Amino acid sequence: MDWLDLSHPIEPSMPVYPGTEPPTFHYPCSIEENGFREMKIDLYTHTGTHLDAPAHIFKEGISLDALCPDYFVGSGLVFDCRSLTLDGEKICLKHFLPYEKELDGKDFLLFNLGWSSKWGREEYFSRYPVISERLARLLAETSLKGVGVDAISVDGVMDQNLPIHRILLGSGKVIIENLANLDQLTESPFILYCFPL
Repeated sequence: MDWLDLSHPIEPSMPVYPGTEPPTFHYPCSIEENGFREMKIDLYTHTGTHLDAPAHIFKEGISLDALCPDYFVGSGLVFDCRSLTLDGEKICLKHFLPYEKELDGKDFLLFNLGWSSKWGREEYFSRYPVISERLARLLAETSLKGVGVDAISVDGVMDQNLPIHRILLGSGKVIIENLANLDQLTESPFILYCFPL
């Protein structure tokens, strides 16, 4: 079995959502001084590759720690949107309908927007493609456990109403953001393990 890491490394210089502080690393104990190594990491829960649960925007929504561990394992499918998208465009229902039947029996749908290639550059945070509200509503009605993207958010960075978050999280799904290496997923379906920190 081949394994592929779909996450970005957590490091001090990593890109973070605009207005968020980057992670900091502290080393209070060392082998030389204390006989053991200890590290403290301060970071926001939405730093790097991460999961959003309904509790992210809904007061009574379920949180990640309340979900069973097996919720984070399942059959995955990648929808390659790289040829469909230009900066700032939407992935629409018409783009996805020819692939809808492939969702049968799948737990996770990952959108390969080609955006992770911009990771570490300022352009990563602007004009990334997002899925349309109509497509989000269709996905909300499926038995999927979650939807993932290789961009900073499923909503546009300036969209404070978070319509795609509200639709997907409102249906009880999780959202995976800032995915990496989706272009290396050559076999589909695959088994996805997406445990939160």
